Amino acid sequence: MPKTATKPDPTVPISSVTFRDPPVPPKYDWPAIAAQLRERPGEWALVFKAGNASRVNAVRDGRIAAVHPDLGFEMTTVNNTRQSPRTCDLYLRFNPEKVKA
Repeated sequence: MPKTATKPDPTVPISSVTFRDPPVPPKYDWPAIAAQLRERPGEWALVFKAGNASRVNAVRDGRIAAVHPDLGFEMTTVNNTRQSPRTCDLYLRFNPEKVKA
């Protein structure tokens, strides 16, 4: 018979901690990514897999200047998850016809 995990008693205060460094999130060189996309207009490029959806929202909302939609960058996502943490795969491409003057 399989063992069932016992849940901690929610009425007992937590009094111990684990010491470790926090995880370091990946950093993206957006100007370099934008330059690569401009070299191959119209081609989709995978920027990341299972990345944080908040970063995707920043790209979509134009908060990352190097790949701003007004500069001709288009994005799409696949493999979106709805549970926490929300993740997805981000694809970007450069479309010269979408550049706004």
